[in-house]
Amino acid sequence: MSKKITAPEIRARKGGPKITVVTAYDYPGAVIADRAGVDIILIGDSVANVVHGMDTTLEIGLNEMVLHTRAVRS
Repeated sequence: MSKKITAPEIRARKGGPKITVVTAYDYPGAVIADRAGVDIILIGDSVANVVHGMDTTLEIGLNEMVLHTRAVRS
């Protein structure tokens, strides 16, 4: 995996090079994003709709969010 970028590094880029952010909900998606050089991988609550087919993002629970975060973090 790529070198982790820190919050101060992101702040230091204000007004400079663009920051790339992509959403990933699982390990394969995170690996692809990482290999592409993406700065930040977002694990959003939209996983409720996109992966689980829920009607709203309010239906996703903390346990499911932790599961997806762990998968992306691996």
